[in-house]
Amino acid sequence: MKNNIYKCFGISKSDAMSLLSSLVSQENGVDINFSGEGLLCDIEISANDNNIYFYDYTREIFEKFSQFIYAETNISLEETVFELLKLRKMKISTVENLTGGEIISNLFKKNENAKDIIEEGLILCSTSSKTNRLGLNFENSNIGVQETYEMAQNLLSSTKADIVISSSGYLDSSNQNYGTVFLAIGNHERIDVYKNKFSGTRKEIIETASQASLFYLIKKLRKNDF
Repeated sequence: MKNNIYKCFGISKSDAMSLLSSLVSQENGVDINFSGEGLLCDIEISANDNNIYFYDYTREIFEKFSQFIYAETNISLEETVFELLKLRKMKISTVENLTGGEIISNLFKKNENAKDIIEEGLILCSTSSKTNRLGLNFENSNIGVQETYEMAQNLLSSTKADIVISSSGYLDSSNQNYGTVFLAIGNHERIDVYKNKFSGTRKEIIETASQASLFYLIKKLRKNDF
């Protein structure tokens, strides 16, 4: 039996099924199964060893989903980050506002030897904490790209980590910007900030933002792979 699995982030199970509906409807002895919740989706493909269509299917699926794929083995986002950082002998630090420690906590909980890749994790909620810990002046700034960029930039200058993540955004349901999330991924060469709009409950937005930050980190670490 031949099997392939594509671990994806950024597309729902229903959207993935819709995108591959024409392949699924074909009767060529190839099974395609979908699983996942939210913006996490697993696509598993299997067929008998002598099936001549299997590799055509895998090629088409990869081409359609390459922008969403973070792994081709049954491994989580957190485990993928751990493996990539450990392989490169790198350490990570985070400064979290919107995600409230979810990013660093999940990395720690889901990897037995997380201390090998984690330098530190900060949760900074108030303006004064950001100023005192990171030396930032937020007097005239609002939550957004610039603030999130500077959080990452100043963390890089004060930590021994090789790469950092910062998060900010809006979780007040009465605010028109509710669900808007800013995530910065950076090293000493470049810092990228991603603006997202996530829906759902407060808890769901935090979880999705945490997953998104790790996905962006994986893409940065593997930028030459795809």
